[in-house]
Amino acid sequence: MLANTGFQDRYVKSLEPWPTSALMPYSPDYLAGHLARTYDIDAEQCFDVAQAEMDRTIERTIKSDIGGDHQKIHTKDTRLANVTYKHVLLPIWLLTVLYNGQPWQVFMNGATGEIHGRRPWSQVKIGLTVAAIVALIVVLVILRSILG
Repeated sequence: MLANTGFQDRYVKSLEPWPTSALMPYSPDYLAGHLARTYDIDAEQCFDVAQAEMDRTIERTIKSDIGGDHQKIHTKDTRLANVTYKHVLLPIWLLTVLYNGQPWQVFMNGATGEIHGRRPWSQVKIGLTVAAIVALIVVLVILRSILG
């Protein structure tokens, strides 16, 4: 669960999976020279969202284990005990560009290099590309009728 607000969750989620097996204890040296955000949402507020995600994952796993095209889960009993949490700093590089007054965000997983986000589309370039393709088709049709 991302504990920050103001990010486009679908793009941050698409940066997963994170290499959590390589986690190391926190050291201020990791952030030296970098800007870093602190969390906006505390662990108690994140728990309901995290639990709903865990429930979806458990249900997908059950359905996958059953196999087949259709599954019916009659009973599912999930129990949590000794729940703890850890804050994890994830290296997300964020680029925000203003184009025509609209912000465009690009997110990069700083551990894997995976990139997700949105970018503006140039209507002029799209129009010119379509016009060039149409012109090429017209030229090919004319050449075929002359030569064929």
